[in-house]
Amino acid sequence: MGDEVIKSLAGAISGMFRKTDIQARIGGEEFAVILPDGSIDSARHRVERLRQVVEGLVLSFDNAQLSFTVSLGVAESAGDEISVEEVLDRADKALYSAKEQGRNTVCVDAL
Repeated sequence: MGDEVIKSLAGAISGMFRKTDIQARIGGEEFAVILPDGSIDSARHRVERLRQVVEGLVLSFDNAQLSFTVSLGVAESAGDEISVEEVLDRADKALYSAKEQGRNTVCVDAL
């Protein structure tokens, strides 16, 4: 069933973002989306919408229904002076803040 959850989440992600956005699974159950254009407020809005879509998903498995939620971390780059690794690290810290706040939420690490 875990694979079906991952596939469902990947489908939700690919349906929510533009073709110019970079989407990747970066490990086990972690995904990253890089939005090359736009503001942190726009990113927060789009990620909150993804959270709502995922919250509404229901998967059927062996005559049972399963729903799940996501915790999301958002960070922005200030430009060339910050590496992709640093931005991903800040987004990861925001993700763990979201988990500490009770899960199924979005936390932003703004500069």
